[in-house]
Amino acid sequence: MTPAQIDLVQVSCTKVLPIKDKVATLFYAKLFTLNPELKSLFTGDMKEQGSKLISIMGVVVSSIGRLKSIASYLQTLSRKYLHYGVKEHDYDAVGNVLIWTHE
Repeated sequence: MTPAQIDLVQVSCTKVLPIKDKVATLFYAKLFTLNPELKSLFTGDMKEQGSKLISIMGVVVSSIGRLKSIASYLQTLSRKYLHYGVKEHDYDAVGNVLIWTHE
């Protein structure tokens, strides 16, 4: 990514913070509407899950220019998600809904 693109992502994500709970709710509602089979992967408190989503997004966005620095963190997360039953193709669905959420 170019520095200008990184700046755009980081600026747009700062706009999410004041409405983070609403964004997380919209994200999961859309994800489960488009991919109802994924709902069974989420058995805990969805408000807490939404907070985790926003937190992880914050880490990634703040590190976007230096993703190598958080590579081990992201690898640990992906192994954890595999344990929960997430499949590789599920990331496409999540990515598409993340893009929709930020539009």
